[in-house]
Amino acid sequence: MSPGFPGGHPQTPGFSGTPAPHDDAVLVTRGLTKRYGDRVAVNGLSLSVRRGSITGNLGPNGAGKTTTLRMLLGLVKPTSGSALVCGVDISTDRPPVQKLGAIIETPAAYQWLSAADVLAVCALTSGVKRSRGDVDVLLGRVGLAGRERDLVRTYSLGMKQRLGLACALLSDPEVLILDEPMNGLDPVGVVEMRELLAALGAEGRTLIVSSHQLAEIQQLCSDIVIVVKGEQRFAGPMHGLAGTERLRLRLINPERGRAVVVAAGFVVVEAADGAFLVEAAHTRAPELATLLVNAGVGLLAMEPLGFDLEQAFLDVVGAAS
Repeated sequence: MSPGFPGGHPQTPGFSGTPAPHDDAVLVTRGLTKRYGDRVAVNGLSLSVRRGSITGNLGPNGAGKTTTLRMLLGLVKPTSGSALVCGVDISTDRPPVQKLGAIIETPAAYQWLSAADVLAVCALTSGVKRSRGDVDVLLGRVGLAGRERDLVRTYSLGMKQRLGLACALLSDPEVLILDEPMNGLDPVGVVEMRELLAALGAEGRTLIVSSHQLAEIQQLCSDIVIVVKGEQRFAGPMHGLAGTERLRLRLINPERGRAVVVAAGFVVVEAADGAFLVEAAHTRAPELATLLVNAGVGLLAMEPLGFDLEQAFLDVVGAAS
């Protein structure tokens, strides 16, 4: 793993590491809407993000994810609705830098400066006091140890993502809003970033993470928001998504077996190549096997699949199409 990621390296300057309580909301929206002429980018978004949670902000391209984040940061004015972020009404003010840090889209930086100088400029412009030693520790934590004095123009996209995260962490914020923080990272870097974000969450910060890497979101997040065509289709704990467990069945007579399973009240969500998926907890496997045997259907194999965020996401998006 690259130096600076969780595992024996200094904590980010100023972070207490004390977990925040989970019994209140750090972000609340009510009917949040943004229109650009006749096009509705975000339509009536109402959600509540628990303090101390890590929430995945999901949706297809053009669903309104980034527009939503930009409204929460005060970068885009809502057409209607309201939002409270860290107790601040975004229609009248912005949360202070000590409360909120963010990466929105590809981080921008002064290409002719070093990473350390970029952070020094960010600290100066935001009124945050950080020593050069603090800056070096922070850059080490995001995986840029040894590259602190290199010019940003020599950085890869993934390194710029890391630098953007360092900028977002500079003020020791309570809430982090991150738009595609794993963009441009290689597979090892993706794992490192996931581990870093999990560590930040464990220290008490609330994270809202937009990403198309659903396997990483499944491992990282406790809560999920799914937006399709500007409308909220799901918001809540990840385990609340429909069809959280599935069984894959392979039968000698799949058509007859499918009919038997459906007649018994089970939901079949996919069928291909003689196998199909059934929405059912693994504890119902014996019941399902007995049902098929009693019906004279030959059962070749039954495999519990557990929760699959990718499939659950596709089910939500498909139902909204």
